[in-house]
Amino acid sequence: MDGCTTPKVSIVTPTYDRMDLLKGAVESGLAQTYADFELIVSDNAMSDEVQALVASYGDDRIKYRHNGSNVGALGNALAAYKAARGTYIGTLHDDDLWEPTFLEKLVHPMEADPSISLAFSDHYIMDGSGRTDVQKSTENSKLWRRANLAPGKHQPFVRLALVDRALPVAMATVFRKDSIDWNDFPPEVASVYDLWLAYLACRNGGAAYYVPERLTRYRHHGGAMTAHSRYDEFFVYCYDRFLSDPRLADAHDAIRREAGPFHTGLGLALVAHGDRARGRRHLARGLRSHPDLRSVSGLVCSALPASASAMVERLANVRRMRSSAYPRA
Repeated sequence: MDGCTTPKVSIVTPTYDRMDLLKGAVESGLAQTYADFELIVSDNAMSDEVQALVASYGDDRIKYRHNGSNVGALGNALAAYKAARGTYIGTLHDDDLWEPTFLEKLVHPMEADPSISLAFSDHYIMDGSGRTDVQKSTENSKLWRRANLAPGKHQPFVRLALVDRALPVAMATVFRKDSIDWNDFPPEVASVYDLWLAYLACRNGGAAYYVPERLTRYRHHGGAMTAHSRYDEFFVYCYDRFLSDPRLADAHDAIRREAGPFHTGLGLALVAHGDRARGRRHLARGLRSHPDLRSVSGLVCSALPASASAMVERLANVRRMRSSAYPRA
C-alpha cells in the first residue's frame, strides 16, 4: 500500500515510554495475513527512539505521530483514532500482541454485513514477561462470559457490551469507524475509554460479531491498574451517562445493578478521605442498586466516628473479583 491509497484497516498503537515492548507489538501488527492496513504508532510526547524504530522497518504502512506534550492515555488514543483513514479501526496496545489471523477473521464478517458495528474475539492472558497463561486465559473467558457466548452476530448488544462487559474493546476488537462519534469523548471517561467506546458502538442498535478463538494476547501487569477510587469514579460517570440515555431504556435496570459496586467503592474512598457527605450518597446508591455485605457494611461504617476510618479503608480495598483480577476484559 502506498501513501496515496486509503487502507481498509487502521491499526492504532498508542505508546509512551515502553520501547522494550513496543517492537513486539508492532511486529505482530505487521505479521497480519490481512495486509490492507496502516499502522499508526501514536507517541504520547515525542521520542527519537520510537521514531527510529518506525523508520527502521522501511514499511510505508507504518505511520508515526506524536503529541507536543503528554496528553494522557485518552488524549493520545483519541488523536490517533481521529487520524485513522481506514474503514475499520483496531487498537493494538504497545504491550499486547496479535495473532497473525486476527484482522482477517474479524474484518471479513464486517465486510459482508454493513449492520455490524464491531467484531471481537477472545484473547489470551500473558504475564508481565510475556509468558502466556492458559489457565488464566480460560478463567478470564469464563469471568467475562465469553466461554459460552454464541459465535456470530449479536443485535442489539447493549447488555453484552455494558452489563456483561464481554467485549475486550481495548485488546481484541475491530470497530467500523463511522459507527463511532469520535467527538463524543468526555474527559471524565479517562482510562475507561474502552467502555465508552463500547457504548458509542452499541447505543444506536447496531450489531456485534463474535469470533470465539483467542486471536490476541493481553499482557497483564501486576498492580498496573488505575488507583481504585479513580477507577470507580470513571465507571460511575460512564454508568450515569448510560442511565440518562433513553435508547438504552430496556437495559437500565441491569446497568444500574452493574454500577452499584462502583458507587460503593467510590463512596468508601470518599469517606476514608474525609468527604463523608458525598461518600454516603454514593454508598446509598450502591446499596439501593446492588445490595451486598460490602455496601451495607460501608454505609454503617460511614456513620462511625472519624477514628474508624481505617476500617472504611479496609473495606474500600475489598474488590469484586472481576475488577481486581482482570481490570480489562
